[in-house]
Amino acid sequence: MVLVLFCSTAGWATNITNGGFENGNFTGWTLGGVCPGSDPAGSPCWSAVVTSPVHAGVYSGKFGAYPGSMTLTQSVTVPAGSYTLSFWLALTTGNPLDNSFDVSWGGASVGSFSDLSAATWAQRSFLINSTGAATPLVFTMAQDITGDFFLDDISVDLVPEPATLWLMGLGLACVGLTRRKKA
Repeated sequence: MVLVLFCSTAGWATNITNGGFENGNFTGWTLGGVCPGSDPAGSPCWSAVVTSPVHAGVYSGKFGAYPGSMTLTQSVTVPAGSYTLSFWLALTTGNPLDNSFDVSWGGASVGSFSDLSAATWAQRSFLINSTGAATPLVFTMAQDITGDFFLDDISVDLVPEPATLWLMGLGLACVGLTRRKKA
């Protein structure tokens, strides 16, 4: 029974490519946005994969954007359904009056924060829906010159339908009752 339960829930997770930056680089992601004055060639602000601070694993993504904004984008394809978009966010020495962070799915903002104070890792989660087509996941960040955003453990996990959970629970209960009657 435990094996059936484990196998049925194993398909519920749909991981983002390199969601924890554990490749040691931005493989799977596209950096964008231009911070005025950052570089004559218009480099995407200052960003790096770093070993500290991290939420889990060895690496996290570090992002600073002053005085403009930068983006981190990935095209995600998951089967149609409801999902939880989850990630861990930290901010170092930020000016709480001059920063913003936005996450969008398919062009629609699902979470927006501004004037954040410096903080250790905090998990952020949002309910999103997929049509089954490739969908852009975009993080947009702007920060004053005194701090940086750190992202780690970005994932998209399927939210099981209540009917599926109910049927699985009913099936397990029936198996338990059958075993009890035989004993």
